Amino acid sequence: VTNILDEDAMGSNSATALATQQSIKAYADRPARQIVLMRSGFKDEIGTDKYYVPLQSELEQTLYYHEMNSFVAPFAGKLLKVMYRGSGDYSGGEISFTLEQIPTNVVFLTTPTILKTVAIDGPTNTTSANMITVDFTSAGGTNAFVAGDQIMLAMQSDTDVTSSGSKHFLTLVFEFDFSGLA
Repeated sequence: VTNILDEDAMGSNSATALATQQSIKAYADRPARQIVLMRSGFKDEIGTDKYYVPLQSELEQTLYYHEMNSFVAPFAGKLLKVMYRGSGDYSGGEISFTLEQIPTNVVFLTTPTILKTVAIDGPTNTTSANMITVDFTSAGGTNAFVAGDQIMLAMQSDTDVTSSGSKHFLTLVFEFDFSGLA
């Protein structure tokens, strides 16, 4: 004799059925888009040269094709913001940040495409403006990329405001589309 309270209509244990239903619900409720943070830091005088922010190490480069400067986008996404703080007062210069891409269907040594450039006054190191937020969601250009693109971030100051011991700390805020994740 089967106890009707211990089994559901299909004859399975109600605790097992409930756990399965909850895991299905958790999967269905998972947001399609999720925020991912990436941090970077390095020490150097950036002068007025274009520097690629190291996204896989702590060795910045002025050349885009060093493997430490980029990452392969695992999913389609967008760069939303960059938080930047330095060890000195860099407010005397305007710093341009560029989101760059080598599309998934071209070879690695292809010159990157600039998707978007955002210029902002450099941070101080003495007031509440010692961290700046660079907004990549504003108009002009695009902050979006597709899965498989090689993504990199460059920065360039219009004035030499750093020294050889200058430290640069960055946090990149991405939104990735995980809707295709099984």
